[in-house]
Amino acid sequence: MNKKFRNFFTALMAFVVCASFSYAQSLEFTHLETEKTVNPDSSSAVFHATVKNISSSDVSVKITVTEVSGEDDYDVSWCDPNSCYFLMNNPQTSPAFTLTPDGTTEEQFHLEISPYGIEGTSVVKVRFFNVNDENDYIEFEAIATFDKTTSVTKFTILENNFSSFAPNPANNATSFDFDLTGIADKSTLEIHSATGALVKTINITNHSGNVTINTSDLPQGIYYCTLFVNSETRKTRILSVTR
Repeated sequence: MNKKFRNFFTALMAFVVCASFSYAQSLEFTHLETEKTVNPDSSSAVFHATVKNISSSDVSVKITVTEVSGEDDYDVSWCDPNSCYFLMNNPQTSPAFTLTPDGTTEEQFHLEISPYGIEGTSVVKVRFFNVNDENDYIEFEAIATFDKTTSVTKFTILENNFSSFAPNPANNATSFDFDLTGIADKSTLEIHSATGALVKTINITNHSGNVTINTSDLPQGIYYCTLFVNSETRKTRILSVTR
């Protein structure tokens, strides 16, 4: 197992263990920004997320925002489909909104951390949960670094750079759509077995399109498919192969 994937695979397994009591049946991120570095004299840190309902019925959703760490003078605010809010209590939950089923609608979320010229780091956790089942949720941590030596806003975007596999489980083949326009100079999909062995590498040369994966040569089992964009890990999906 190469060093790059060994570190990633260890982290992935740790995540699976830690997340075993938190699951999402109804919600999925389709776009997510989690890390930004900005100059506090010139800019706030703004994060965007897009959430869709992947179930077959309406879901009433609430958002809980928690400031995990940060300077006392930082302000945290966010906007959901209802309105915009300032973090007055920590944590704070905003009123519910409804997402219609089958991913036919997506709702955008906007989080802003204002530093007022003060250097430091702020971590804010955001959870979207089903009002009728609080164990049905998705969440992320927004990490803002405010550094006065930063002349240009820099950020790392983690998002669904490629769609779910179809079909999944797969027999002889599966495929996915991707759109890396404006994101990638080069990208690679690596497929690893459940033991971490690299079994297939696919080089993606276009900015967008559809890729078909031949799975007829893969033994039945679970595979971790990781998209590397500009040599950085951007998204991992699980593919099941059946015979």
